[in-house]
Amino acid sequence: MGEAKRRMNGDKNQFDRLNKELTDLGVKTDQFGFCDEREFLAAERSNPTILETYAKWVMLRPRDANYDAHVNRIVPKLAQLVAAVLEEDELEGSCEMACSLLTKSLDRLGVWSVGIVGSSTFEVKGKNIWRGLHTVDRPDFPGARLGHTWVCAPPFIVVDASIKRQRWSGDAIYPYVPSIILDNHGQKTKPTPKDVISSEIRGEMMMVHGTIPDGVIYQREPNLKKFSETFPATEVMVDELTARYIPTAASLADGTLEEINGGGDKGRIGREIWNDVIMPAFNVKQ
Repeated sequence: MGEAKRRMNGDKNQFDRLNKELTDLGVKTDQFGFCDEREFLAAERSNPTILETYAKWVMLRPRDANYDAHVNRIVPKLAQLVAAVLEEDELEGSCEMACSLLTKSLDRLGVWSVGIVGSSTFEVKGKNIWRGLHTVDRPDFPGARLGHTWVCAPPFIVVDASIKRQRWSGDAIYPYVPSIILDNHGQKTKPTPKDVISSEIRGEMMMVHGTIPDGVIYQREPNLKKFSETFPATEVMVDELTARYIPTAASLADGTLEEINGGGDKGRIGREIWNDVIMPAFNVKQ
C-alpha cells in the first residue's frame, strides 16, 4: 500500500472515530451547523475540547469531486463579499467578525467549515517588509484577542477575508496585501519563534537567555504541537507577499448569523449582511 493511500485510510479511520464520539453524544452530524445545536452546545459546556473534535471532524471529513466543486464555487465568492463589507463599513481589526460571517454563512450554503485561531506572518522579501500577528504577544487593551483568526473550509486550508483590514492602512505592507487570501494547497512549513512570538517578547528572551530555541514556541503555546497534527502550519505566496499561518486552536462564534456585530458601534449587523448582500449574490430564497 502506498503512503498516500495509508494516510487516506488513517484519516478515514480517525474521522469515523470522531463521528462516533459526536453521535454518541446525540449530535446529528449530517446537519450543517450542528455545532450550534443544543446537543453539541450541551456537550461543549461539560467538555470544551469538543470544539477541537469538531474542527478535526471538518478537516478529516471525506470529500468527493462534486463537493469540492461546490466549495470552489461558493468560498471565493463569499470571501470577496465579506471582505467588501468590511471595507465598505470601515471595520478594522475585524478578523473575528469575518470568521463568524464566513462560517455561519457557509453552514447555510452547504459548506463545512471551522474558525481557526493562530499566528500569521506576512513578508515582502524583495522590499524587506515583515509584519506579524502573534498569539504570544502583549494585548493592546484588556481582553483583546491576540494573533489572528481565519477559516478552514476544506479543500481550502486558509480562507482569510479580513487580512486587508488589519490596520495596515499607511503601512508599507498595505499595497502588497490582497483583499482575501485563499490557500487550497496547504504547503506545510515548520513554525518558528518569529512566527508565533512577538518581536518585543523575543527581544526580552534574548536579553535573559541569550538565545531563542525553536522549542520555546511549544512551551508558550502548549496546544500548538497537538493541534498541528491535524492543522499544520502552512505558507502561501500571493504575488510578492509570503503569508504564513500557524494554527493553535479552533474558534466558533456564539449566537446566530443575524446577531453578528449586533453590539458594534459601526457597520451592518449579520441580518443585514445576509439578507442584503449574501442571499442575493447566491440566489438564496427566503
